[in-house]
Amino acid sequence: VSLCGFMSAVDERSLRAMCSRIELESYGKKEVVFHRGEVGAKFYIVLAGAASVYVPAKGSKCPANLHGEDELGQCYCQGRQLQFTARKTRLESFGEIALSENVPRTATVMAAQPLQMLVVSREVYNRYAGGIHAVWIKERVDFLMRCHNISGGVKSGAISEGDLKNMAVFLKEADHAGEAPIVKQGEVLPHAIWVRNGSIAMVRTLHVDKYGDIIEKDPPPAKGDDSPSKQRMSLKDVQADLSSALEASPRA
Repeated sequence: VSLCGFMSAVDERSLRAMCSRIELESYGKKEVVFHRGEVGAKFYIVLAGAASVYVPAKGSKCPANLHGEDELGQCYCQGRQLQFTARKTRLESFGEIALSENVPRTATVMAAQPLQMLVVSREVYNRYAGGIHAVWIKERVDFLMRCHNISGGVKSGAISEGDLKNMAVFLKEADHAGEAPIVKQGEVLPHAIWVRNGSIAMVRTLHVDKYGDIIEKDPPPAKGDDSPSKQRMSLKDVQADLSSALEASPRA
């Protein structure tokens, strides 16, 4: 349990007391753990297998026409279209928002494969871990709000307070040392990356002609034009573009 994210900050005595009250629950593949809108009474830690998390699809409306565009955050009506948003695997947790915020479940969770979980009741969670978990989430929310694209989305209303807390919960931390690449040019990056400490360098492969100028391909030539269309850029221009991109990137 101490290996599960924020649990490492819980003192040993509280961990032992909590572990003595933990239960084990199992779910078969595609079995629902809980539905969005239900009253939350448990906190879950994945022991084996994986769980898929689903939230309302972007642009989905209230199926009962009871909630307007500005009230969709409070819409828990059955039948609303959902979309996959995250997968929880070994030693990852979920279910804390309904307990700490005293709100209905904000997502539907289903077993992506046979699933075994350690389950903590609301009473035990609040008594031994709730306060520490709330601080852990707040630290992550504060970090996200220092990122320009996130804070801008919150100010414009594109990102709700609930969405922000969900993002904080789903954040994963990773350490990278030395010159090992985080992602290589041409690879598909399935997630966003924010730098918490340190710095990263963004580099790319460039094609250089015999004069030392950078060659970049223009859009495909017009029909009937068989000659390859290329333009030259100086290395100084590329360095200027890269500096501008780095300065514009959200950092904390």
